Amino acid sequence: MAEATPATAVPNARLSGSKRKKPPDSSSHSWASYLHKVLQDNHPDVKITKEAMQVWAEALDAWLQQLAQEIVHEHTSQALTPENVQASLQALLRKDAGHCRRATRLRSQRSGGIMV
Repeated sequence: MAEATPATAVPNARLSGSKRKKPPDSSSHSWASYLHKVLQDNHPDVKITKEAMQVWAEALDAWLQQLAQEIVHEHTSQALTPENVQASLQALLRKDAGHCRRATRLRSQRSGGIMV
């Protein structure tokens, strides 16, 4: 007597009719639900499209990756403390602020001194 293999034990209709869903993109979906909750808690009258939420979540994910790189770059030989993370966060924010100042200055120069 031959034993049933897993492929023959499952009815054919079940094999052909079922499609597995792709797992969701982990970064955008996990951030999107949190960001939406924070947005609704602080600004209940504001609505956001799925595309805008995806852009926001991707930007947050990219920024957090930059923060992680900054932390690893600055504090390689020691255990991370809250002070290490805070120092790396401040360094990253200074870099971003410097970039914003340079971009604003460049826009001002291109427009002949009028801020756009």
